[in-house]
Amino acid sequence: MLYLLIIILGAVGSLVGPWWVLPLVACLICALKAKTTRQAFWVSAAAGVTLWTGYSLILAFSGKENLVDKIGALFTGDNALLAYVPSLALILTIVTLVAGLTTGFAGLAGRHLRMMFS
Repeated sequence: MLYLLIIILGAVGSLVGPWWVLPLVACLICALKAKTTRQAFWVSAAAGVTLWTGYSLILAFSGKENLVDKIGALFTGDNALLAYVPSLALILTIVTLVAGLTTGFAGLAGRHLRMMFS
């Protein structure tokens, strides 16, 4: 239930607001609904990874411009080791790490806010 709420409200919020509205949604929902701190972090992180990775894949496969290769070139630069990593895999790895950490810690912060005020 918590997972679906974060995904649905986060997707709606991301459509009408900036990209960083998903951690705010995770914080608010976990402040209201999360039962444990472990649940707040891991469910929020999973919902953030699901939503942002899905949205990244939609942008990668429906765009007219190949933005993934341009952004991937920024991260690889002259590094010979990363030159063999496909740009899409590199970008999805970065998106997964950023989304999981930001939404996970936002959910955890929401749970701690509720604990602090109750």
